[in-house]
Amino acid sequence: MSNRVQILIWWVVPISAQILNYAYWTLVRGTTIAFPLFMTLVPLIFGLVGVGTTTRLWDVWKWKLSWPHVAFQYSSYGVMGPLFFNDTITEPFSLMVVAKMGLLVGIQKYLLGTVFDVHSMEEGHLVVPHTIGWGTVRAVTSYSFWFFGWLGLCMGVEAKIAYYYLVELGRVDMLAPLVAGSVAFMSITIIAYFGRNLLRDGWPKLRAPLDAQHATTPTNGKSAA
Repeated sequence: MSNRVQILIWWVVPISAQILNYAYWTLVRGTTIAFPLFMTLVPLIFGLVGVGTTTRLWDVWKWKLSWPHVAFQYSSYGVMGPLFFNDTITEPFSLMVVAKMGLLVGIQKYLLGTVFDVHSMEEGHLVVPHTIGWGTVRAVTSYSFWFFGWLGLCMGVEAKIAYYYLVELGRVDMLAPLVAGSVAFMSITIIAYFGRNLLRDGWPKLRAPLDAQHATTPTNGKSAA
């Protein structure tokens, strides 16, 4: 059963989401391929650059999946936001609609990402080194609100802005700068977020063994320190 679940969440759902992303926007909404391509590329490149950087530098996460496969998960689950809230993203452009799209996708991404990471940790496919000994739920919730919530907020706002330029204005020539700007903004803010935690709490690669030792050493009611 476990293998079937993994195949479902790592292959069937992501591939189906990507197919639906292109089919819905081009065939149902009548857009060019530029908008669904934007939705695929931004979280994919962010997964490779932003998340990949924090992982390589600071061991924020350790996956048993290959990193391109992890980035593919970010991309595939990322395209779901505009699909879920397609009526909102197609509303006439305004600051209120941009904010609404950001809020909706932020909540959706936070909930989906939290459940995904909790399940992955429970199955032993994901480790968060600096939270060893904390327990699965505590480990994931230590970062999920700010990380997934922020990503969803960014992706919702960026998706609406991209829809405005690529679809409403027909400026398909803006695809490359929109992708580059979106990836850069999310990557810089996420690297800065974990960098701030590094400065505040110490180097995760060094802290993880200490946290594990603290969690397993009997203290007899006294501090392990």
